[in-house]
Formats: sequence, structure tokens, C-alpha cells
Amino acid sequence: MTTTINAAHLYKITDTVGGKFYIGKHRGVEQNGYWGSGIRIMRHVKKYGTQNLKYEILLIADEKYVFDMERAYMKTSGFLQDPNCLNICGGGIGGNFGGEPHNKGKKTPADVRKKQSLAKLGKPSSRLGAKHTQETIEKLRALPRKPVLAQAREKLSKAHVGRKHQLITCQHCGKTGGVTAMPRWHMDRCRYKGA
Repeated sequence: MTTTINAAHLYKITDTVGGKFYIGKHRGVEQNGYWGSGIRIMRHVKKYGTQNLKYEILLIADEKYVFDMERAYMKTSGFLQDPNCLNICGGGIGGNFGGEPHNKGKKTPADVRKKQSLAKLGKPSSRLGAKHTQETIEKLRALPRKPVLAQAREKLSKAHVGRKHQLITCQHCGKTGGVTAMPRWHMDRCRYKGA
């Protein structure tokens, strides 16, 4: 059998005990331990394991064709109305049906941000001690650099002409500087505070 570089397959997973099923698409021509990326099938696998699951390959073809066939198959078969169906939607577009992310434009509440911050407190960074390989360094060096265009430079220059910075003086050491920069090392953070 000849397969293209972009080969994929349409599959059906059936729980031989409970009767639940899932239709999906996977790259390549073999399962390779893949049990689907849908939230319901993943929860099912986590809860019941894979010992009672039957994985059937329904079609092997070019990835785009398989994707189209998955949508058509789910639309015409009426599987989504079946209570045993583990698919959320038809056609591999995910639970948000191809629309905008559910949290776009929404700000994470302050208490949640605080909780996330405390959870990471005292833990080392996941990149701690990690170093780029020499090959990666060379690739980064080879990336094209965008020069600052003369027009952009002129625009930045004009934006700053006549701009007045508000100055403040640190009450602890007497140093004067810009109102935005000074609080970083002076004012309440000054090393001479309380001296």
C-alpha cells in the first residue's frame, strides 16, 4: 500500500463493555498508542483504562481528505445525538467549534493570580541551569535582524521632542531623577532609608 507523506487515518474507538465510542483523525497510518485528544475520550481512558477499547482504522488517505471525511461522517451519521458518543463536536475542530478562545478578553481574577503566584513561589524555574546547544546558538545568530528603519527612528525622535520628565528627589539620599524610574532604587527602597 502506498501512502503519502501527509498520510493520516480516520478511526473509531469502541468500549466493548460500556458501548461508548469515539470517532477521530490521527496523523500517520498506525495507532502508535494514541487514544484521541477529545476531552471525553481522554477522561474515559483515564477512568477505565484501554483494556476494553477496540481501535478500528476506517480510512487511510491524505490528511486533508481524512479531515473532510471525518466531518462528513459525523454530520451524516447522527453520532453526536447518540448518548454513547464521546465526541463533543464533529470534525476535529475542538470543543470551541473553531471560534475564539473561551477566555479571550477576560482578565484572570486577582485571587486566582495570587494563588498561581504562591504556587510557584520558592520553586526554581523550569529553565534553571538549561543551556542552549552550540547548534541552537548558531541558528539564533543566523536569524535575520530587522534594522530600525530611518522613518521609524525619525518617528521615535519626534515623539520625544519637547517631552518634559517630571523629576522627584529621594528624601533619604537627596538624589533627583525621573518620577517613573526613581521608585525602583530610591524613595521607599533607598538603601539610606532609616540611616
